[in-house]
Amino acid sequence: MKENDPSSVLLFLVGTKKDLSSPEQLSQIEQEAIRFSEEIKAEYWAVSAKSGDGVMNFFFRVASLTFEANVLSELEKSGARNDGDIIRLTDSTEADRTPTKRKSNCCSSENGRLDTLY
Repeated sequence: MKENDPSSVLLFLVGTKKDLSSPEQLSQIEQEAIRFSEEIKAEYWAVSAKSGDGVMNFFFRVASLTFEANVLSELEKSGARNDGDIIRLTDSTEADRTPTKRKSNCCSSENGRLDTLY
């Protein structure tokens, strides 16, 4: 599977029916699964379709990794992978923000029209 282009393959080891195991059994199974997933360079996910535990998070993970890989692939194809071409999103707090000045009559309706924000 990884012979042609190993970087394009997302590999997951998914343990199902986790609701059928006792906590002791689950712990032992997960230890073995994690060891094996590390050997094959896969992500391990324990899920239960019956209870829904872990299912949504697993699918969100697959979707986000796939989306990220596709975006990066398109950026590389278009040659837009320079630092100036990438927008970085960071967390900020209210204290970091400075208020922006707006036109004082931003929402007036003089002459039957609404002015826009500047």
